Formats: sequence, C-alpha cells, structure tokens
Amino acid sequence: MNVRRALARSRAALCPASLLGLAWPLISCATQPAPLATAPGTSANETAPAGTNSGMQPGGGRAAGGTATAGFPTAPLPGGEEPTPDKALPELRVEPLGMHVGGGKNSPEEKAPFHRAIEQRFPAFLECYRLAEEPWSGGSFGIDIKISRAGGAPTVEQPRTRIRGAGFQECMVAAFGKVQFEKPKAGPTVISYSVLFTLGKGKH
Repeated sequence: MNVRRALARSRAALCPASLLGLAWPLISCATQPAPLATAPGTSANETAPAGTNSGMQPGGGRAAGGTATAGFPTAPLPGGEEPTPDKALPELRVEPLGMHVGGGKNSPEEKAPFHRAIEQRFPAFLECYRLAEEPWSGGSFGIDIKISRAGGAPTVEQPRTRIRGAGFQECMVAAFGKVQFEKPKAGPTVISYSVLFTLGKGKH
C-alpha cells in the first residue's frame, strides 16, 4: 500500500470533529488548528479568534487563570439544600389526659383554674421528655398534687408512668412542684392529674 495513502487514512480516522483540541503524540491533525494558549498578560475572558478553542465548556464555566471548569449544574450538598418536609421530625405534643378533684364536683368550672395553672408548665414537661429513652413511643405521666389552702406551689407524690429514661420522672416531679396554683375555693385540695405525650406526623 502507498505510504502516503496510508498516512492520509490514518489522519482521517484519528481526526473526527469530536476530537478537536486533543493532542496526539505521533500524528497531528493538520487540517484543524491546535488550541491556542492564553498569551501572557492577556485576560482569559477576551474573545478568542473564530475557529479556535476558547477554553469554554458547555455552561460557560471558567476558573481563575483561564482554566476551564465543568459546565454541569452544581451538585446539591448531602441531604439537599432545599427544605425536605417529608423528612421533618414528627411534632411532639403534650395535652391533659385526665383530672380528678378529690371530694369535688369535678365539673369543668371547678377544674378550670387547676388546668390553667398546670398548662403554664407544659413547656417544661416537653423539656423533660427529652430524657425519654424511646421518644418515638409517646406515653403518659400521672401524679397526685396536694394544694394548700393558700395555693401556690404544691406537694406532689405518687408519680405514675411507663416512660423510661434516666431523670425523666424526677424532671417531671420537679416541674409539677413548681406549678403556682390559685387559692382553692374549697380549701386544701388534692387532685390526681395526668398528661399525654404524643408524636404526630411530620408536616407536608
């Protein structure tokens, strides 16, 4: 085979349009101009002459010093940069579960001042729930509360709960002991009270 023909065929095979700008060590593509390097003192952002490789990648990215950067969109950080409501934690709620006023009528009107006083401590109850070993399970907490004739901070005893956790029960007892009750209309009063901790679904 004629050497010149073989060389011409080799150039045609190695120099398709998709390989422009690639440097081959043995055979050069004479029919295509080689990429031009940025001259010293020339800004990398200057427009390159027509027909040359300006170093720009799809998307227009360029690093400092004229080095081309990837033209792909920036990949999100692990977990995503946008809010992900489907991964939000469930809402923790605490609400009255039951109340019994010893020797009283147990009417809504009679219980109302006791409820108002105890509900002021709900934020403290939620803080105590941080100590639960299995927070996803929820549960109840009950206790007996002795309110003196003058009202104010009560005496608390007989805590009842299945919620486990080092310090949880002690925290709840202390929180109930700081409730400030109004002066009971019927004199010294003992009430049995319980709250329920529940976890709802994450917001969507």
